[in-house]
Amino acid sequence: QTHFGPLDQKDSVNVVLFFIDAMTWPDVLRAYVESDRNFDAEVLRILNTSEYPFTDVENRLKVLQFLTDQFLITNPVREDLIHEGSFLYDDHCRICHRVGDLLCCE
Repeated sequence: QTHFGPLDQKDSVNVVLFFIDAMTWPDVLRAYVESDRNFDAEVLRILNTSEYPFTDVENRLKVLQFLTDQFLITNPVREDLIHEGSFLYDDHCRICHRVGDLLCCE
């Protein structure tokens, strides 16, 4: 999504995402992969040479692996994975309401 730019051009850049549906999502996916030259060229080749959802299993797995990797490197997901399993403790006692090092009152 484009955040910085002239107001009259932001909607024209994002129009592809506004009109995404069951018929257009492969083209939106192709445009996303084409948007950054650092993305995997093999994924771009798969999207350009075949109708993506109707290709063989190996190609589908490569594209899904790429999309999964892109999802996992986003900041919110990384933060959730890093903090998974850690507990957030209250810094006050729920019974006596004292703040500080929490020691059980009971």
